[in-house]
Amino acid sequence: NAPYEARYWLLTWYGNGGPGSFDGVYEEVVNWRFKLASLMTLKNVAIGGSHESYEWILGESRYCLVPKGMGYWTHRLYEVLIAGCIPVILSDYVVLPFQGILGIDWRQFSVKWPEDMIGPELYRWLVHVDLTRGAQLKAMVDKVSCWFDYHEDPDKPGCSAVHATLVALQQQKQQRRPIVRKEDEEHRGGQQQQQQQQQQQQ
Repeated sequence: NAPYEARYWLLTWYGNGGPGSFDGVYEEVVNWRFKLASLMTLKNVAIGGSHESYEWILGESRYCLVPKGMGYWTHRLYEVLIAGCIPVILSDYVVLPFQGILGIDWRQFSVKWPEDMIGPELYRWLVHVDLTRGAQLKAMVDKVSCWFDYHEDPDKPGCSAVHATLVALQQQKQQRRPIVRKEDEEHRGGQQQQQQQQQQQQ
């Protein structure tokens, strides 16, 4: 996890379905990934197909593209956070995990960009973000990344993805509890009284 200022690459993405990749499935389902080719020749950008030094490159990059996979979701979101890289989310309909839980606010440690606007505009925006608040985003990535690490010991004190998942499930359970209004209770009580009176008359 190199310090922010020591990271060489401004922008990184390696994977299937993009420039230099010949994965037919991805070409058919998410062929918009080939828009990433418009970024390949820009300064301090590393983009291509699968790479044997993928993890090392993530650790040397400031911003890591996280395009949608076969669905809206992709495991790369977790990979880049563990590598200390600021995620650039390129999935319009993805539901981000743990939002609002344990103080997690995705706006503080990620960048979200429309899928249909992938191109030089994205690069220029990241250069701007890099100059204005890149260090702050990186600091927050380092602060919250442990909540996305499923390899952390769940029994060890501190934060882990398992603990965050349990907290999220507990909150969902509480939110799904039926809310009984006073008028509903009175209505239900009235129904019970009527039933009792009918039974007595019978």
